[in-house]
Amino acid sequence: MSAACPVFGVIIRFEPVPGANADAVVRALGHQVLQPRGLVASVLDARGNEIVIMGDGFQTSDADREAIVRWLSGQPLIASYEVTQLGDVGHAA
Repeated sequence: MSAACPVFGVIIRFEPVPGANADAVVRALGHQVLQPRGLVASVLDARGNEIVIMGDGFQTSDADREAIVRWLSGQPLIASYEVTQLGDVGHAA
């Protein structure tokens, strides 16, 4: 039996500004960045502030990560964020 192939992606953790809706931020990220790049998101925590991003049938790239970071840095509804380095996220999703 062979080992499972790694699933490369990133994990995003963010805090919205007071009064902002985390779900709205995740939806906007999906429409504006993830869907056009063929990426999908899986929410890891109940508040929706921690999500796994990975490719839909392919591996996420450094260019994908950079696009996500650029988008997050320009969002006025996000107080702070962290994006992990590209790595195996198969265990998290």
